[in-house]
Amino acid sequence: MTAHAMTGDRERCIESGMDDYISKPITPNQLSQVIEKVLNNLEDKSGLLLSDIGPKNIIDEAELMERTGGDFHLIRELTNIFVKEYPEAVSKMRQAVLNEDMDEFRNACHSLKGSMATFASRSATRAIVSLESLKDLSQSEELITKLENELKALTDALIDMVSVNP
Repeated sequence: MTAHAMTGDRERCIESGMDDYISKPITPNQLSQVIEKVLNNLEDKSGLLLSDIGPKNIIDEAELMERTGGDFHLIRELTNIFVKEYPEAVSKMRQAVLNEDMDEFRNACHSLKGSMATFASRSATRAIVSLESLKDLSQSEELITKLENELKALTDALIDMVSVNP
């Protein structure tokens, strides 16, 4: 994101290595579209999710620290809540698939995405964005299973993190 919006700024930013470009002022919808595009491009290029590479890459710890002000007590509390509540969100997604209810499915995906956003896990975010952007539910089972694997890796990494820190 940049305040530079002059002719040629977009090209210079992309040439310098940025994944995409958005200039201020932005709307939440514009930002969401750019983030989704970048995340989809990352998955397309690698074919792997970050958790496939190893547990050290599940959480962007620097980003998590920034989002929580480095407060390990807050991280521990958020982790405890998330570990208890995410299975219910996945259950709601599965129930929506059984009921063939696309609106409820998207609501469940969106709610879970919001719950896990703080934890700065690109791979889990990419998995939930893939689900939330489905046009129909025919591919949902495979993607939900992928998401569950990502969530397991994320919660394991979070539990490890909070158990090591005071």
